[in-house]
This record gives sequence, structure tokens and C-alpha cells, in this order.
Amino acid sequence: MPKQDIRANIKTQLLALSKVDIASKSLGIIENLNSVSFLTHCQSVGIFIPTPKEPQILPWALAAYQSGMHIYAPKIGKDGQYEFQPTSLESFEKNPDNILESTTPSKRDSNILPEVILVPGQAFDRMGHRIGRGKGHYDMLLKHLPNTPIKIGLCFSEQLLNHVPSENHDIPMDIVITEKQTYLTGSFFDSSI
Repeated sequence: MPKQDIRANIKTQLLALSKVDIASKSLGIIENLNSVSFLTHCQSVGIFIPTPKEPQILPWALAAYQSGMHIYAPKIGKDGQYEFQPTSLESFEKNPDNILESTTPSKRDSNILPEVILVPGQAFDRMGHRIGRGKGHYDMLLKHLPNTPIKIGLCFSEQLLNHVPSENHDIPMDIVITEKQTYLTGSFFDSSI
């Protein structure tokens, strides 16, 4: 199935989810995210600011920030490309792409790069392939990071498909987490996360 058709199909399914469904599923995703043991040792995580129909991860990110973790969120840089910038998660505004960005930079050391990136998407498969919104923002963002962070795709179970078409420029996830399960996809993981 072409990516456009997958996006349209997933959009229909997500629109059918109520706020209560999204809140409940998001709590399940956060619970599974908290069970990823190496996250407790991370100093820094890149997050996304969720739309109303994406996993609501801001409570997790705020708790992580309050416990001393460095939190980064995507923001349009001076060159018009997205980049991760440190944030304290206090306020947000929509950018020209109609995507929420944090407007409150963190006062913490910004020289620490994200060790883990939490990535949204329209669809994922168990092999870590991902379909985004179609503009390639996250693929470009991940491609241009100076380090190689662990990439964790977060989605609702409705967004997890048996197969997602991928192209050479698509960056696969190392882990995919839904409210039901955690899927290890990266070759450098052992069975104990």
C-alpha cells in the first residue's frame, strides 16, 4: 500500500479515538517507556511535542526534566531546518509548519547531546520502519545529528502495521513502543532492556 494511503487510513483510525482513549493509551505507552531500563541511566532525551492525536508524553518528559534529565525538543533553526534544542517545557507555540515548539529554553548545559530520541510517526512496523507526516522532518533531523542516539518510535497499537514501506532516506527506529508492547528492532540490543 502506498504511504499516502497508509497515512489516510491511520488518520481515520486516530480520528475515531476519543480523548479518554488517547489518555489511556498514552499512559500505557509511558508505562512501557518506563520499563526500558537504560533510560534510567540517560542524561538526555530528545522528545516531540505531541499533537492531540499522538501519544501524550509531556507528563513523562516533565517528570524526567524535574529529576535532572536534559530534555531536547525539535525547533526550526535559523537555516529553516529542524534541530534539537534544550527545553524546560514551560510554554509552547506553533511554528510556520503548524507544529508545536517549546518556547522556553533550558538553562542547563546545552552541550550534552540527546542519547535517546523519542520519535512520533503516522505508522510503524515491528522492524522499526516508520512513516511520518510526509515532509521528512525527522529523517533529516536524525540524519544530521552529530551523534547516533537510540531512536524510540512511540505510537498507538492502531499505528503498528505488519509492514511499512521504507526508502533509502528513511531512518529506522531501534525500538517501537505501543501501549501494549515494546518491540526491539535495533541490532545492538540484547534481550534485556
